Amino acid sequence: MTLRTYSLSIEAPASRVWAVVSDLASWPDLTPSINSLVAVGDWGIIPGNKFLIDQPKLRRAVWTVTDVRPGRFFAWESGGAGLRTRGTHEVTEGPGGAVVILTIEQRGLLGPVVGALAGSLMERYIELEAAGFKERSEHPVVS
Repeated sequence: MTLRTYSLSIEAPASRVWAVVSDLASWPDLTPSINSLVAVGDWGIIPGNKFLIDQPKLRRAVWTVTDVRPGRFFAWESGGAGLRTRGTHEVTEGPGGAVVILTIEQRGLLGPVVGALAGSLMERYIELEAAGFKERSEHPVVS
């Protein structure tokens, strides 16, 4: 198993940060680590819902929501035989605002290999994702 965790303090209320994190349709606008994110069915973050994600330098993948704590946390998984990847997104109260905690976990026979080959890219992508959440939460788009 390979596990990477990244956390970032955000000067905004946890409710605002969660609104940004849970707005999956806006992710391609928040981070260069996602080219597109499309619901395969319903857009809700509900266990069983699926999303097709296209990322630079990675294969397109379908991610299935596996766990949700509304307003606070969701997890989703992708993969197949030999490799299973789990990503989590958590928002907690922090000093002066909120903290976003992102993790990526790879399990299976190919987990250590993929972790060694693509680990730095995955770390960079979760850092970019967190930075996008921070920017949008601290400086909301006014329409």
